[in-house]
Amino acid sequence: MEIGLVGKADPNAKERYMSTLSPRAEAPRSVSQTGHVRRRLDPTEIDGSPHVIERQVCRVLTSQPGLSFSGLVVRRLGDGVCLSGVLETSDDATDVCGLARQVAGVNEVVNRLLVRSAVAD
Repeated sequence: MEIGLVGKADPNAKERYMSTLSPRAEAPRSVSQTGHVRRRLDPTEIDGSPHVIERQVCRVLTSQPGLSFSGLVVRRLGDGVCLSGVLETSDDATDVCGLARQVAGVNEVVNRLLVRSAVAD
């Protein structure tokens, strides 16, 4: 008995065969398969993020005339911030904690600033 092909090969045979198979569940496409590049989110773009609040408090404090900070560090703690570093000021009545509370999301301030009197020239 001889086995052989009769006629030409069907170019659509594979497609027809694949369509008869049960479809398998496709895994969710990953970002690389879709061609989209996922951009890393900058913490400064998220409203209310600790980094944004820290930067806002730092900006408010350093923009005040008569206040000079050295090594100012602002860290988010719970619903407030912790301030550390050296503050040089000519005004003893400066309310640094009140200034920090002006920033939305800051209700408590832990003040660990070392205060030095600024020497007038």
